[in-house]
Amino acid sequence: MKSFLHEGRIYYSAVEFAMAHSGGRWKIPIWNALRNGPARYGDLKKSILPILDRYVKAALRSKTSRSAATKKRKKMELQKH
Repeated sequence: MKSFLHEGRIYYSAVEFAMAHSGGRWKIPIWNALRNGPARYGDLKKSILPILDRYVKAALRSKTSRSAATKKRKKMELQKH
């Protein structure tokens, strides 16, 4: 892949770009787990072993604050754009 410029920064791969914009190691696996539909917190945590509670909580908190995910009936789900 060719490098590309986004907001004044050069990215050398799509993975580097995704990691920079997701803000952490665990967010992409969490987004991946939620892409198939809603999941309960415990099921989400089990599907992404060996993730710690604090990383799941932080990732979900940032997703809900950005309106990328919603809490419905104790399940997390991604919003379709």
